[in-house]
Amino acid sequence: WLSSPERVGLYNQPLPQEYDDIHTFENQPTLYIYSPYDNQYISGGMLKIEAEASARPGVEKVEFFLDDDLIGIKYSRPYSLSFEISPYTEEGEHLVEVRVFDVLGNFNSKKIKINLSNFNN
Repeated sequence: WLSSPERVGLYNQPLPQEYDDIHTFENQPTLYIYSPYDNQYISGGMLKIEAEASARPGVEKVEFFLDDDLIGIKYSRPYSLSFEISPYTEEGEHLVEVRVFDVLGNFNSKKIKINLSNFNN
């Protein structure tokens, strides 16, 4: 099957010689979550996430996650989101993640742990 006519040339091509200087570590967007802070206890029914993001070519979007569930997207500053926590959410430790993408497809992400308590009172 490797020598079939539709496969000839597929594996005999020269390797790419171009260098990708756009999608490098140095060009990753920067991201900082300044609220809530890591291991913060959150009480009440509202979670407010505030972040700062920047990228050389420009920020395309910032995504917000709670326990791997996408809860919001922002396309411009301020990169903050208020999210009403479901009364069915378990109290205890949860994971907040923020991801930033630039207009060239580079991205960066940060994760923090929060502790939810008494949020359905």
